[in-house]
Amino acid sequence: MRLGHISAIIISGAIWLVVGILLATKGVGLIFQCMSATEFNDLPLIKLFIKYSKTVGNAARHLVILSIMIGYFKARFALSKSVARNVKRLLLMQAPIKLTELFSVGYLFIIGFMAILGMVFRFLPIPVDVRALIDISVGIALINGFLIYLKYSVALKRQKAQK
Repeated sequence: MRLGHISAIIISGAIWLVVGILLATKGVGLIFQCMSATEFNDLPLIKLFIKYSKTVGNAARHLVILSIMIGYFKARFALSKSVARNVKRLLLMQAPIKLTELFSVGYLFIIGFMAILGMVFRFLPIPVDVRALIDISVGIALINGFLIYLKYSVALKRQKAQK
């Protein structure tokens, strides 16, 4: 499959969107797991938030809100630079672009490393609420990254329409 610049940018972002949704959903599932716990000694974040919010449900809500905020800022200050570099790389390529060229080899290596790291987290003694915070934050960051890709594609489409 060969793509134009706009399609390549949208598909790159869509991949981020899918992975982000999967991670955020996994994190929310872990939040529900935390909410069904009867002891909170192994859940340091829930235990901390319960002190201020008085109920497990409110503590879980606060944890989700914190995760969303972390993800948003991660996307705006860290992932936005990554998106900009990838969009610039795609725009410098001669169209049509092969599907296999959407991401550089180094980028794919980093993605693979992060996937392996995520799998390793299952076996490390990391509290469930901390894993939930990480999964939701990264998921939200990737979803916001998709929105940044989308902004670039819309801007490029407008630029091409003006010519």
